[in-house]
Amino acid sequence: MLKFTETEITFKEVPGKICRCFSISNCGLHCKNCHSPELQGDNGEELTPEKLLNFIKQDKRVVDCYVFLGEGNDKEYLKSLLELCKENNLKTCIYSGKDNFDLMEFLGVLDYLKLGPYIEELGGLDKPSTNQRFYEIDSSGNMIDKTDEFYVKKL
Repeated sequence: MLKFTETEITFKEVPGKICRCFSISNCGLHCKNCHSPELQGDNGEELTPEKLLNFIKQDKRVVDCYVFLGEGNDKEYLKSLLELCKENNLKTCIYSGKDNFDLMEFLGVLDYLKLGPYIEELGGLDKPSTNQRFYEIDSSGNMIDKTDEFYVKKL
């Protein structure tokens, strides 16, 4: 089971995509100066397949990528939700605060992956100094670094 504390539609989490984002709770990382400490506990409501399908129906023809901001504590359940998204022709993304991620468990159901904890002095994905990386995952499981697509370009 996974729980989410909020959901919203954004244009900033995956370059070139309109995303439905779910803030997933039960994060076990407990990063220093976490910007979402409410996600550390067992908070929110269960994200059931039925609820996910309702969001997918509601978002039809508008949203093209579903983003899970966190992994929660049930990888198999998360994978089943990603599979449901793929069955409905959606791109999928996980934002993880980890430095490492077992991509093979999610091969075929994951299109994008953000890795790395947020470290305030290094900045987020929009800063060249960031420690975080954003990858596009190809069908062979190759991770193509797309982090620079977040950088603010000055004219």
